[in-house]
Amino acid sequence: MSEMPLSVPPSSFEELKLMMAHHKIRLPRQLYRIMIEAIQGPDLIAFGTAHDVAATCGVSPSTVSRLARHLGFKSFKELKALFREPFQEVTFRTA
Repeated sequence: MSEMPLSVPPSSFEELKLMMAHHKIRLPRQLYRIMIEAIQGPDLIAFGTAHDVAATCGVSPSTVSRLARHLGFKSFKELKALFREPFQEVTFRTA
């Protein structure tokens, strides 16, 4: 599979994890580094800024934005929303 950007973004964090696990998303090295950190600690993207993510992953903030676009999102803000979903579900269940 090529490293082509997705035309339609994943609809949930779980779908994104499954796509990564089943190698349905191929990423360039720097984008892959961000995804590994993000899957292992989703709060990094859910609550961090592009600068926070970049600093943690050793990449530039523009690379973080490029990941969002590569996954089919229009912006980092849309990617953040996807990563916040699991945290919102926990909040609603315990409320």
